[in-house]
Amino acid sequence: MARLSQTRQSIVALIRQVPYFEDFSSLELTTLVKQGHRQRLPPRQFICHEGDLGNSFYVILAGEAEVISELRGQFIAILHEGDFFGEISLLTGAQRTATVRSMTAVTLFVLNRERLGDVLQAHPNLAGQLASKLVERQQNLSSLGIVDLARLSTDVAMAEVCDQINQRFGVGCC
Repeated sequence: MARLSQTRQSIVALIRQVPYFEDFSSLELTTLVKQGHRQRLPPRQFICHEGDLGNSFYVILAGEAEVISELRGQFIAILHEGDFFGEISLLTGAQRTATVRSMTAVTLFVLNRERLGDVLQAHPNLAGQLASKLVERQQNLSSLGIVDLARLSTDVAMAEVCDQINQRFGVGCC
């Protein structure tokens, strides 16, 4: 039991560094981590595919993964411990914007849609925090050419993301 608690504490510490969760309280982070699970994958294993609908968010706890655009034949990035992906598709219902494959053995923290919904129902104020960070992330990815985001004002983008989160999780942002 002490080992599980120690592992959970180390995951909470790592998740706290993810921009989406930096404003969460310790209780909210612990609740979030309890809702997720760990997944171990061998090298060269596909984690998600570009174009698929995604229902999970991932944080790399150990190992490395590569992000590629199969449609563009483009290498995008290497992800390391503490890096995350999958949140755009999970929160908005959009298709995955890239393919992610393990380069080494990886351990992931995985939070699926149903479990995130449970967290948002218990802590509805978190939806606005997630939406704000998501708009920021989408704009950054758009400037890199990874996400095709119409040139929307931040206010319009925020309203659209809040609407999508409300439709998917039944929780308003404002």
